[in-house]
Amino acid sequence: MSYAYWNRLRTNLSLQQPTGVWTNQLRYDAARRLTNLTSQAGSFAYTYDVSAGAASGLIRRLVLPNAAYITNDFDASGRLLFTRLLTSAGWTSVSGFPAPVRRRQCPGASCCAAARRAIWWPTGRQRREPAERSH
Repeated sequence: MSYAYWNRLRTNLSLQQPTGVWTNQLRYDAARRLTNLTSQAGSFAYTYDVSAGAASGLIRRLVLPNAAYITNDFDASGRLLFTRLLTSAGWTSVSGFPAPVRRRQCPGASCCAAARRAIWWPTGRQRREPAERSH
């Protein structure tokens, strides 16, 4: 495996494999964010959310080698609201992440059980966050 760097940014990667050499070429913008990755799998192009600030690291769109692309939408705090995949054939897949409407402590007899928090979504679904242990 070998690497090449320019201005502390990786620009090339080569990996010897039994079937040949795998290479990646990487390009960056002035804010040092990855904009293009080219490999044997094809070219990937990244654009970033400019509404979150000029140096935002939030990926707005990722164009895939097959001309499909993934679009992300964020709220004002930079939290992911939804991800959409649009294929070159026009097929769309959307994954939404609705905002929680209220937080409450889970009931429980032990301190560890009481430390588990639950988020209740508008649809009535519940998602548990990891337990926070104090011991």
